[in-house]
Amino acid sequence: MKIFFKAPSKNKYLVIDSITKQLDAFFEKDKIEYSLIDKIGESLNLYVLLKSLILRPNFNLKKIYKNYLEIYIEETQPEFIFTYQDLNPYLLGLNISRNIKFIIIQNGARYLINNTDVIKGNLPSNFHFLTMYKARSEFLKQKYNANTYTVGSLLSNLVPKNNFIDNKKVVFVSQYKRNFKKNQKFFLYGLTHEQVYQYELKILEILIDLIKNKDLKIYILGRTNYSTNEEYKFYEKYINNKNVFYEPNINNNNEKFKFLDSSRCVVGIDSALLYESLARGKNTFFASCRGFLEYQRSICTFLYPYNKEDYGPNWSNIYSENKIKELLNNFLNNDFEYIDYKKEVPYNPSLNSIHSLIEIIS
Repeated sequence: MKIFFKAPSKNKYLVIDSITKQLDAFFEKDKIEYSLIDKIGESLNLYVLLKSLILRPNFNLKKIYKNYLEIYIEETQPEFIFTYQDLNPYLLGLNISRNIKFIIIQNGARYLINNTDVIKGNLPSNFHFLTMYKARSEFLKQKYNANTYTVGSLLSNLVPKNNFIDNKKVVFVSQYKRNFKKNQKFFLYGLTHEQVYQYELKILEILIDLIKNKDLKIYILGRTNYSTNEEYKFYEKYINNKNVFYEPNINNNNEKFKFLDSSRCVVGIDSALLYESLARGKNTFFASCRGFLEYQRSICTFLYPYNKEDYGPNWSNIYSENKIKELLNNFLNNDFEYIDYKKEVPYNPSLNSIHSLIEIIS
């Protein structure tokens, strides 16, 4: 962790946490420089910490962190704050000047497992949520009376659509994570690591079975790269480099969306990348059934919290091998009723600068 002692410089624009540096392309477009507050654990400004302890003495670690953030903001005196930490209770509970516009960007798909009371009561009127899809906007309005704007994925909006299509290419989006909770029984929402990721294998096995008599190839798009090859080993027995291939995580934003755009269709379970694919006009299938075998309901239903049926032309919130096989077979054959999701899950290439984002909330 980087530790330093320096009074923060005043800046009109403040970014909270390093992941929000994904916005660099937006700032660069407008030739804007911003100040950055790292998350605790990445860096620590002792000047700000000491000032917060002197002005607001407290021995509760959570309150110390909240005070640290608020003093940092007071020192910087921004007009606009940006963050991708849309589930962080400390940020959503900040007591900051109403003259500051706090822009909170949805960082990934959100489901039942994220439906917790992040804060109590309504959000302040100067807090503004930019969401990937309409269902999330409506949830935040109902839950917190929040200001919401459905803008799509900001990273996807930056990349023009690629018109080249390989009609033999089916992309399977992996959500696999290594088991970093090996000393704990449960990995996610009361499910073990094996239970969580059994669904990736079940859906992949159905896909592989369906393409046997079709001139198609499956490309497993990894969440990680070869340097952490636990994910590759998870799928290794299915990879034959004839009709099932493994593509490690593509870090370059342009190349990643080019890879998706060039496919016949995209299949997965609950990745934000699926919603980005859908917004870009790709035929995208959501096997949104994770947790169904254990709870008789999904923990990641398609377009949560919309009350969708159990299944439809391009989704299944239930796990039934026969039903998913039927739906996927129709989907691969383009024998299904196409639904236009542009209003629910938009793609907005005009939103490509900080000023364009600020205009939305003005």
